[in-house]
Amino acid sequence: MPSPTIASAPISSTSTSSLVILGGGPAGSIAALTALREGSSVTLMERATFPKHKVCGEFLSPEIVPVLESVGVLE
Repeated sequence: MPSPTIASAPISSTSTSSLVILGGGPAGSIAALTALREGSSVTLMERATFPKHKVCGEFLSPEIVPVLESVGVLE
């Protein structure tokens, strides 16, 4: 699997990826991880900056557990 690269600046117009995913939430992150494991070069773009400076609550439905296990991100 290729090593991920984190860019904090705008992507250059000369950058190439076989796949561009817009949105780094749970679905976009899992899609990017799956594509990387299959050998694709991936650009994952997220418009928000993290960490956020406000307290937010998050909820994952129990139905997502098998998906998280299948991609190896559930401990």
